[in-house]
Amino acid sequence: MAAMAATVVALLSAGAAHAHHSFAMYDAKKHIALDGTVQSFQWTNPHVVIELLAAPPDGGSPLV
Repeated sequence: MAAMAATVVALLSAGAAHAHHSFAMYDAKKHIALDGTVQSFQWTNPHVVIELLAAPPDGGSPLV
């Protein structure tokens, strides 16, 4: 009975985990190369944030 309950919980939580880590907002086929200086790197479990100081392609002022 415990194994069946654990299986049900695992199956029900899989959808929530998939939705949380969705890549719907990204175009997986588009690759962008950036050249810049890393301003900060934050490793806060479970996510990582990297701030990069990079100039736009048109040569304007740098963006973070």
